[in-house]
Amino acid sequence: MLGVILVVHAVVSLAIVVLVLLQRGPGADAGASFGAGSSQTFFGAGGSGNVLSHITTVLVAIFFAASFSVALLAKQSIDASLPPELPAVVDALAVPELERPSSSSPPSGDLPDAPSAPTTQPSDLPDTP
Repeated sequence: MLGVILVVHAVVSLAIVVLVLLQRGPGADAGASFGAGSSQTFFGAGGSGNVLSHITTVLVAIFFAASFSVALLAKQSIDASLPPELPAVVDALAVPELERPSSSSPPSGDLPDAPSAPTTQPSDLPDTP
């Protein structure tokens, strides 16, 4: 099933690229490379913009559905391939919660004391007015 959806996904993505390249840009004629007169009569008096934009919209909806389906099927296949005892192993490897000291005094350790507030020393920079 995943393989079929991937093939549909690839074909639809290529079709979207082709249709976007065929569509009329601002100030450009979509059928200029195919002969401007024949493209207008083939797609009707309204031109190719309306037909191509509707086809592109449908293909984009199919592309979105295929992308979503591939993501769901890939997640299901990964979940199915994991051994059932894996969550128990992960829970056994979890780091236990550390206990907090009950007193409000900071813990004494091998760390040095924090330096005191810096004192103001004369600077080489001129004073700003």
